[in-house]
Amino acid sequence: MLCPPALQAHLDSLPRTSAMIVTYNDRPVRYRRFNARFSRVCKRASIDAQARDLRRTAMVSMALAGATVPEIASVSGHSVETTQRILDTYLPRNRELGELAITKLSEYQKQKG
Repeated sequence: MLCPPALQAHLDSLPRTSAMIVTYNDRPVRYRRFNARFSRVCKRASIDAQARDLRRTAMVSMALAGATVPEIASVSGHSVETTQRILDTYLPRNRELGELAITKLSEYQKQKG
């Protein structure tokens, strides 16, 4: 399973009752059921979100952390093309992202000589 080290450490500390993270009565929860429950929780919390937003948010976070599109696709399960379209749609074009690009350019120029 691919996940951040802190999450992996937490999961490793728990008793394993299933191969799946999201289970009910020790059985994997199907997407439709998870989505229905997720929608109910969001509605109660007055949050406008869908279950698939969790994966999209993770993909954007990986991109902001510097992961490549193929790396992100290998985690999300999307094709490289679909991953690129999702990032084109949801990746913020803001000052922070611009500053990261300038920092990378400066580092590249220093290494180049």
